[in-house]
Amino acid sequence: MEIKLMRVKAAPTHATCSVFFDHDVHLFTNHLMKKGNRKLAKELVNEAFVRIKRIQLKKYYDAPPDEADKIELDPVKIFHEALRNVTPVLTTRSVIHSGVKYQIPTVVFPKMAKFLGMKFIIDAAGGKDKRDRFYASLAHILLSAYENKGLAVQKKLDLHKFCDANRVYAHYRWT
Repeated sequence: MEIKLMRVKAAPTHATCSVFFDHDVHLFTNHLMKKGNRKLAKELVNEAFVRIKRIQLKKYYDAPPDEADKIELDPVKIFHEALRNVTPVLTTRSVIHSGVKYQIPTVVFPKMAKFLGMKFIIDAAGGKDKRDRFYASLAHILLSAYENKGLAVQKKLDLHKFCDANRVYAHYRWT
């Protein structure tokens, strides 16, 4: 009887056994990262979460007792709801038919939809007032997206309107 041994792979550098690890926040940090500077991206996301927590706590303490229970205080839950609110269902892709380029609406796969939602949030936060810190504008964008308002949600709605306007070209999807 021969015993076969398998090599043990080393864990990835981002692997953790922490109960606070969240896959979507990790993906968002990776999308936010520029030139491999993960530490800066993590600090920006964490600082934005601290801002969200402080803003929500202020709302919580200023609200009457019956309304205070409805205020969400967990920044990760706020992030998930904001991401769900800005995730598009449709997008367009280019198809050339008879020498003419058409933008046809197509359904977005879940992974790509999540990526587009994160991109909308990052673009909206980066395009805000340059005098404001990025993490502060990111916190405000996430809170407004949580309430289904703001620039990131508007980008999603604009994309859906564009898809609705181009729905007459949907039959070119199979060409």
